[in-house]
Amino acid sequence: MDSHRWDAATAYVGSVFGNEDQVLLDLKRSALEEGIPDWAVSADLGRLLLVLAKTTPGRRALEIGTLGGYSTIWIARGMHPDDAVTTIEMDDRHADFAERQFTRAGLAERITVQRGPALDVLPEFIRENPPGSIDLVFIDADKESYPEYYRLTRNLV
Repeated sequence: MDSHRWDAATAYVGSVFGNEDQVLLDLKRSALEEGIPDWAVSADLGRLLLVLAKTTPGRRALEIGTLGGYSTIWIARGMHPDDAVTTIEMDDRHADFAERQFTRAGLAERITVQRGPALDVLPEFIRENPPGSIDLVFIDADKESYPEYYRLTRNLV
C-alpha cells in the first residue's frame, strides 16, 4: 500500500471510529512533560481496542499495563456506560498519572487501577473473578511475561 492510500485509509478509520480528542492529545502531551515513557499504543490501535470493546457482550475488561492510561480510556469508551475496566500498573507514579487522566476523561468511576506487579496482582484478581467473567483482556506490559499473563487470564474470558 502506498503512503497516499495508507493516509486515506487511516483518515477514514479515524472518521468512523474516532480521532484522538483533546483529552487524549492532552494526556500524551502531559505524559511526556511528566516523564512518562512514550510507549503508549498508537491512535490506530486505540481505535481497534474501542471497536473490540464495543463488540463484547459483557461488562468487564482487564488491562495489564496501564502506563499513562491512554489505551484504558479507549477501552472504557468502547464499553457500555455501566461497564467496568480494571487495569494493573506496577509503577505508582504511572498509576497516579493515569488516575488523574481517568478523572479528566470522566471515566474514573468506571476504571479501577490495581497497583503492583501483574504477576503478584493477578492471583487475587483471578480468585475474585470466575472463569468467563471478563470480556476483554488487553496485555500491554513487560513482554517477557506475556506467556504467563496469557496462561493466567485465558480462562477469565
